[in-house]
Formats: sequence, structure tokens, C-alpha cells
Amino acid sequence: MPEADILLEEGSQIGAFTVLHLPGHTQGSAAFWDKEAGALFTGDTLFKNGYGRTDLPGSSKESLIKSIDRLFKMDPDTAVFPGHDGTTTIGLEC
Repeated sequence: MPEADILLEEGSQIGAFTVLHLPGHTQGSAAFWDKEAGALFTGDTLFKNGYGRTDLPGSSKESLIKSIDRLFKMDPDTAVFPGHDGTTTIGLEC
């Protein structure tokens, strides 16, 4: 495995995106949020009508629930672009 060029931490900025550390599905799960555009790329943390698996080595259902609860405090109109399936909004998933 090659070494990372940069390490992304909670609050890091990548262009217009803020990195959100959202452990649960994996220990290093992260989302990328563009607050101005109202867009959130959630990877395997939050899907349309569901959430990521927690039966993987190092995953944690308790941590995933905390991460999802954090997302549910965001603006309900925030568009969610998950790692799989269709898009949704925070409001539709709460």
C-alpha cells in the first residue's frame, strides 16, 4: 500500500469541501461537505433509505449511529450523494 500524500483530518479543506470524520462503517470513514452548495458526499455512511454495514473488521454500529445522528443535525435540504444507489437529502433520511 503506498503512503498517503496528505492526511485528511476533521475540518480539513479540499477545495470547497470540508472533511467530516464519520467513523462506523470503517474507522476512517469520512464525508465531504460543500456547505455553500448544500452537497454532502457520504460514501458508505448514509444511503437513500439506509446506512453502511457494521459487520466488517473495525466497524462499529454505535459509532455509525453517532455519525448519522451528527448528519441529521445538518440542514434538511442538504443533498446527499452516497457511495451507492440514488441521491437523497438529509431531511428525507431523518
